[in-house]
Formats: sequence, structure tokens, C-alpha cells
Amino acid sequence: MKQLQTICYTSISDPQLGQGDIKALFDQVTRTNNTLGITGILLHSFGRFLQVLEGERDQVLGMFSEKILADGRHTNVFEIFNRASTRPVFMDYSSQFTSVSTQGQLDGVREYLGAQVSSPTSQKISRLILPFILFGEDPQE
Repeated sequence: MKQLQTICYTSISDPQLGQGDIKALFDQVTRTNNTLGITGILLHSFGRFLQVLEGERDQVLGMFSEKILADGRHTNVFEIFNRASTRPVFMDYSSQFTSVSTQGQLDGVREYLGAQVSSPTSQKISRLILPFILFGEDPQE
């Protein structure tokens, strides 16, 4: 049986990144994570990223340590949690990784997490994305 890992982190985006850069980053992250079978979400608002990565332990840990921590498009990476998991929170949300870029998508994540009441990890993620829901920028809607 595969060992699963969940990592949640926040970071500060490079202030030089424009909306086009953010969209290109979201597209790249979505493609890469879907190819690797990593589930989760990526959000950006008010100069901050929040990402949840879930999947096979070695892939998730490798992605985080080799790619994410080294990426110059953000700084001050703060690891909120990094732990083994038995069942990914976003496994039933989407069969793919989701880059959340509209208020409608953000509302969908919130509703999904709200239905996952038995999962302590889901409850923590719900609290973490609350500022994105309350104050999120919505460039595409």
C-alpha cells in the first residue's frame, strides 16, 4: 500500500508577479500535479499563496523540497502541516489538482470541505482558506 502525505503551506508571492504570471503559474502547477497524480488546491490572494498537496509520499515530499521551496516566485514559505495521511481530503473533490482562481471555485471548495465534517484535516483547511473566501481577489469573475 502506498504511503500518502499531505502538505499545506502558505507563502508570499513575488510582488513583481502580474495576473498573467499568476495564471501561467496556476496552469503549470495544475498540469504538473495532475501528471504526477497529486491532488489538492492552490489559491492566491492579496499577495499570498496557500497550497495543499496530497498524494504518494515520495512525490509530494520531492515536489515540496525540490520544486516549491526553490521557486523564486514566492518567499517566506511557511509549512502549516506536513504529515502522513490515510485518506487525502481532496480525493473526492476532483480527480485532479485544482488551481482555484474564481470566487465560484472557492465557494465550491468551501462547500466541499464543509461536507467533510468527520475529517480534522478538512476542518483545518476550511479555517485556513477562510481569509481567501472573505477577502479574496476575484480577477476573473
